[in-house]
Amino acid sequence: MKQTILETRVDPLDFELIHCSLRSVTELMTATMERTARSPEHFAGRDYSIGLFDAKGNTISIYEGNPIHVYAIPFSVRSVIEFFGDDIRPGDQIWTNDPYT
Repeated sequence: MKQTILETRVDPLDFELIHCSLRSVTELMTATMERTARSPEHFAGRDYSIGLFDAKGNTISIYEGNPIHVYAIPFSVRSVIEFFGDDIRPGDQIWTNDPYT
């Protein structure tokens, strides 16, 4: 009998290692954003939020630069997925700053 994802057992240590690794990806993305920001509002005011999502728009990790943005990120991700459709490939990075989506 084939196991589904929900039936698969994950070792707690492996889970924590993967969780921390994915969290560190968003922390590194945040460090890059702060290091390359050209505006004090971005690096000092933390006027941004960063998220890591899969190709279906499921949240993997979010770093809350500004908590008010966290609510809007999934909607923005969904609009990007709708825009690109099936043209998203492994390794693609999509950056967006569209306040209307």
